[in-house]
Amino acid sequence: MHPFKSLLSLLLLLLPLWHAAGQDGEPGLRDVMRIGLTAGPQFNFHSGTYDALDQEAVCGTCTFENGDGMKFRFEALVEIPYSPTLKFSARLGFQDFSGQFERNNYYVGKVAQQNGPPTDMIVDHTFDNALSYLTVTPGVLYFPFEQPLHVNLGLGLAFPLRKEYTLREVLVQPANIQFADGTRDHITRDEEIHDVNGVRLAIDAGVGYDIALTRNLLLTPALAYSLPLTQVTGRGDWTASALAAGVGLRWAMLPPVKE
Repeated sequence: MHPFKSLLSLLLLLLPLWHAAGQDGEPGLRDVMRIGLTAGPQFNFHSGTYDALDQEAVCGTCTFENGDGMKFRFEALVEIPYSPTLKFSARLGFQDFSGQFERNNYYVGKVAQQNGPPTDMIVDHTFDNALSYLTVTPGVLYFPFEQPLHVNLGLGLAFPLRKEYTLREVLVQPANIQFADGTRDHITRDEEIHDVNGVRLAIDAGVGYDIALTRNLLLTPALAYSLPLTQVTGRGDWTASALAAGVGLRWAMLPPVKE
């Protein structure tokens, strides 16, 4: 099912619960539906391998380290009350999971020289990937205390939007030769990442604190973590997790004040 239709279906199912929750007495900020936006930096952590870029790839099975990067995330959200301590939620957003892998002092093999015997070639590789997703996250919010602190848990569904990479190669040694193109630093690949999975599944968890700015408007600083359940591609064992910090604005749909 299309992610937008899934989100709409969820809202239609939960609207009766929202209506029932707000019938008795004067509702509070937890007792009404809330809509909002949240944005902030996202710290990505990549690990694993990416197998065989193609038959002529210098690195073959590319095993990299330090695959990190700081990018951005943005989400629109709706929260519907079920009880004073529990809300159902749905989020629709954009997340940039791009990162950079590095592999230093990779031994290519023996290379011929104009003068003298063959010598060892050692290079550095940088695998710079551009990965972004449309995300749909159904979940729940739980308020464990009287204070407006909440924890949230959801199932992250992410659909790839951008999936590209570049592979940079730098000649470390020997010092007196160049690559066939006459350089010691060049881009060997600039193309789409192969076999990217059509859906990224993850457990998304976080914590936030609501600060009332007006009767209806809330400011919510928050932290979130995305734990992947699926691989980035069907090649290798490549996963991408993320830790995000952000600030959100929520509008609580309180009824007009009775006079």
